[in-house]
Parts: sequence; C-alpha cells; structure tokens
Amino acid sequence: MATLDVKKIKSAKRVLEIFEFFNSKRSEATVMEIAREYGYPQSSTSELLGCLVELGFLTRDRYRRTYRPTAKVAMLGAWTHPRLFRRGHLLTLMDDLAAELECSVVLTGCVGLRTEHLEVVHGGTDLPGIENAGPLSRGQLGRLLLSVHDRIAIRKLVHRMNSEAAEDQRVRCEDFLVEIDDIRTQGFAVSAGLSEGAGGIVAVRLPQSATNENLALSVVVGEGDLRGCGFFLRALRETVATLATPAPLTVRHGALQGQTPLYARVG
Repeated sequence: MATLDVKKIKSAKRVLEIFEFFNSKRSEATVMEIAREYGYPQSSTSELLGCLVELGFLTRDRYRRTYRPTAKVAMLGAWTHPRLFRRGHLLTLMDDLAAELECSVVLTGCVGLRTEHLEVVHGGTDLPGIENAGPLSRGQLGRLLLSVHDRIAIRKLVHRMNSEAAEDQRVRCEDFLVEIDDIRTQGFAVSAGLSEGAGGIVAVRLPQSATNENLALSVVVGEGDLRGCGFFLRALRETVATLATPAPLTVRHGALQGQTPLYARVG
C-alpha cells in the first residue's frame, strides 16, 4: 500500500485555505497577509502563490505586490448546484435579503460532524458564538441540519459527537432528540429569546430539490431587534420560495443587425 506524501497533503490543504482566505477577505492580499493569517513561512507562501499564478488561479499586481483570484476560481464548482448558482440566483438573493433586513445572512452546511459557514453576507450583525462553525450538537443551526435524519441515525451521530467532545459539551441524547423533533415539526430553528430582543438566528433548510446537500439559510438578528421571529421567518421563506423560480432572462443582441437574439440566463 502506497504511503501518503505528507508534504503534498500539506500543500493541498494550504491551497484550499488560500481560496477560503480570499473568499472571506473579499479583496486582494499580500504574501505577508496570507502567511500571518495561517502562520505559514513567507518563503513557501510566496512559492505557492506563484504556482497558483502560473496555473491561472490567481493574478499578481507586480507593482502593489498583491494577489487576487481570477475568473477561473469563480467557475470552480459552479456545476455542482446549477439550480442555486450557475443558473440560479441564491447569492443575489442573500445580498438582497441582507440589505433589506439590515442583518447578516448566512449559508451553512455540514462537514463531517461540524457546521461550516459556506457564505456570509455581512449586514451589520454578528453570529452569536454558539452558532460559529463547530460541532453539530452545539447550536440551533446544527440541530436544524440534523433534523433531516431519523432518530436512529441521530442517536448514532450523537454518540460519535459525545465521544469526541469535552465532558461539559456533551448532550443528553433524549433531550437532544426532543429538540430536533420540535425543529423538524415547525420547519425552522430559532435562538431562544430572539423575539424578546436577545438576538440570535432564525434559520430554514434549503429544499433538497434544489441541492443534493444539506444546507441551511439563516438571518442573524442583532440584540435589541424586536421585529420578531415571524417577521424574519416570512422573509426567509419568501427567499427560499424564490429559488424555485428560474433566473430572469436577458437578451444579448447579435453583432449583426437583424441577427436573431440569443437568450441567456442571468446568474
């Protein structure tokens, strides 16, 4: 059996972390900014960025000595959920929702037994600590994502999560199952005390007809916001319902006069 090349694995991990860094930062960056963020040696970071430039994934401004992703990166993975991204308009809807509500909007998925925030549109509110990326058993987002499973599967997952968690972070299986049953029945998750101004999240799952993955869309409500769970839930459900509507059509006129227009979907 072939042995794993640790250096190659480490390099692959760093490439993915660099892409995630740019997705979070949303702007160009220098070698030192990336190296400091992850504690990489400056020399190897510079070599790795140079390699990504040669492969066409990054472009380098030689005067400012900064890097930024190219369109090649933007196209990676667009085919995996065409109804949401390539032909759909989920990201645009998230932008619009954040602007309308003046709240941050988050797209969350699962990686193993942990939640991971795949996209965050900042709207002036911050995720509560308990809802940051972490074990599925910790916050309401994890419970919502687990609600797709039946009780037998959830018991097994809880056993695995508890075996890996510190003693004070373990959950009682029966209580946990009741909480998830409630979420499954009502079709959404909400932080306790949100309607009384405590802040938190209101979240719904995206329909699996739109994606093969288990994904949740949430609004982050700030402390003192008294608009209530129902208000944010309606906004989320309207947004999710819109995902079933095809993206609008735009007409691209031919270069030659009289040529039949070509129709292309926006998004």
